Amino acid sequence: PPRSTLFPYTTLFRSRDPRVLAVIGHATSATTEAAARLYAEAGIPLLAPMATSPNILKAGGTGRALSNVFRLPPSDRVQASALAVAALELQARLKAARCLLVMDASPDTFEYSGPLSGDIEHLLKPAKMALDEITVTTKGVMDPAGKMSGDAGLVIYCGYPASAQVLLKELKKRHLGPTLLMTDGAQSSDLDTSGFDAYLTSPVPDVAANPDYPPDLKEQIAHGNDGYEVYA
Repeated sequence: PPRSTLFPYTTLFRSRDPRVLAVIGHATSATTEAAARLYAEAGIPLLAPMATSPNILKAGGTGRALSNVFRLPPSDRVQASALAVAALELQARLKAARCLLVMDASPDTFEYSGPLSGDIEHLLKPAKMALDEITVTTKGVMDPAGKMSGDAGLVIYCGYPASAQVLLKELKKRHLGPTLLMTDGAQSSDLDTSGFDAYLTSPVPDVAANPDYPPDLKEQIAHGNDGYEVYA
């Protein structure tokens, strides 16, 4: 459910029903982050099989670590490193003059797209890549300065499928065909990337053991040897 509807569900656990051993969920980073501290107050372990935001392990804006949260996939800090490496390789191959970083700003998506796009920007800045930023929601692309143009040969998208579809439609409407580099949250069988060279990220095991991955990627691995790969 959306974050705004979590309260009725999580309050059911505040009395710490002894039959509830643990919770598995939720479907997004936003809902997982909102619920995690409530489960912590009730002393209930939370297994997070889908949420990748680094913020789900913290208690709101306090920065205090939550001991009850166990995330199964790698952190988005790892994904950001994989995307940054792929972006540099693709920019060199495409000879792209500029890269466009697009953040999904739809309701309840910032906990996923915000930290992820921020980390990507932080990692790409030292490489002096020409990088511009715009946002998109399910209602449209917000590009008041006209940064979405033909010289942006590479587009990095951080977000979910619904806003990704809006972005793709706008690119087609403007007759633009950049190479797309999309985060794992955009994966959907309904996402139509026809007409684009598109790359998606996906969690994979044993990335730290791969000698071809740069040190900055290995250093950001948060759980075991898990990491991300980029595939066409």
